[in-house]
Amino acid sequence: MSREERSRAANGSAQSESAFSILVPAYNAEETLGETLESLLDQTRMDWEAIVVDDGSTDATRAVAASFARRDSRIRVVSKQNGGTASARNLAAEMAHAPLLCLLDADDMYMCNYLERMGHFIDEHPDFDIYSCTGYFLDSSGNRRPSDALPPGSPTLSYTVEDLLVRNHIWVQSVLRASVLSVVGRFDEEWPFHEDYEFWLRALLRGARHILNPEPLWIYRVSPGSKSADPLWVDEGNRRILDRLIESGELSGRRRRIARRGRALSLKQPEIRRAQAARRLFESNLLQRQYGGLRQLYRSARLAYVSVPKYVCGWMIVMVSPRLFAQVWRGLAGFRQ
Repeated sequence: MSREERSRAANGSAQSESAFSILVPAYNAEETLGETLESLLDQTRMDWEAIVVDDGSTDATRAVAASFARRDSRIRVVSKQNGGTASARNLAAEMAHAPLLCLLDADDMYMCNYLERMGHFIDEHPDFDIYSCTGYFLDSSGNRRPSDALPPGSPTLSYTVEDLLVRNHIWVQSVLRASVLSVVGRFDEEWPFHEDYEFWLRALLRGARHILNPEPLWIYRVSPGSKSADPLWVDEGNRRILDRLIESGELSGRRRRIARRGRALSLKQPEIRRAQAARRLFESNLLQRQYGGLRQLYRSARLAYVSVPKYVCGWMIVMVSPRLFAQVWRGLAGFRQ
């Protein structure tokens, strides 16, 4: 069935019959929103509606959204004064009819089988509240890279409060049951960024259950100038969320300790990222047989190696001879784990 045939068939259905309500906050997104909404029209499952909330845009975002709404009645558009992503999500959720809410930002896209595969996964795992999946990062050159290093056939994973206190493992392009909002409440509109991470933590603390579908089903556009592309900004936002949670008194003793460790880890992230960059340069130089300065690079890469014994063994070899290290490094495939 072609896209046009799917759209005509779906337009004959009432909104109340939708299984999925897709919440699309949009602010000054005229350049990307079209591709986002095209990815919805390409879906192989038709029982969805989309609510696009123009969050006080000053560009042609509203016009782009309206053009798609004229093409397909499953897409509705509403405008509001600028209040941030959380407020736009909340308004879209209030307007939603379906029992399953899908989060989709105006610069991201769903793979054409996102709803079909997620719907099947939800049917297979009915006892959960939040369903996430993996996907791809798309850079400005059109290159894709996986969001998670999960091998094919990976088992499903359920992340707990304890897991998220260390790091946010749940991507925003997730599905949640609408009933979760009645227990957890709305997205926090006072939170200027990372509102999804704050919501996931609050939901899990109140008893919601999460499960991960390991299939890659979404595309996240990485914009060089965006805040989310700045790892230091992301680390700072996560740290502020943990700070507020620790101060709230809502965490038990064990969870409070885990949160403090997660906060300490976020403080070390700039140092860890520098170590990872040094490791990449170190291994690149090895491959190119450029041995000058390798001892210093290896020292700088310490935090990028998980196994301390392997790192220490490598240190002893590289101190004797970087060339010898290169021979051992090429011969031991497991060294780089």
